[in-house]
Amino acid sequence: MSREPIEIIRNLGAQSLDNFPGDIFSLVAEDVVFLAFDGHLYIGYEGLALFFDHNLRDWRNIHFRTEFSRAVGEEWVLTKGDVVHEDRDGAEHVQPGYWVARVLEEKVVSVMYLRTQEEALVALEGE
Repeated sequence: MSREPIEIIRNLGAQSLDNFPGDIFSLVAEDVVFLAFDGHLYIGYEGLALFFDHNLRDWRNIHFRTEFSRAVGEEWVLTKGDVVHEDRDGAEHVQPGYWVARVLEEKVVSVMYLRTQEEALVALEGE
């Protein structure tokens, strides 16, 4: 029984990032393309590992808090939510945003992090 793209994105959003990669690699394609909040493009498992090493090594209790996810067409999912984490001093930080993800053959093949809904909708229009 195949899983819908929105279900795969919900499973990805439920992952804790403290124990990267955890089950993330079972949900994303080996050649996944990730446009991060810092504007850099990361490709494949090696790229994701580099992103986590460079950006998340000083954070703790990293998780997603999803406000909504909705399917857009057959392959795309738009999600609004936050990345929540604690810094070394224990202060909580919340980074809101939108994620546009493409799912093919039950694997996430691309994810774009965008700061506003307008940016996310423009990205979806291009697809």
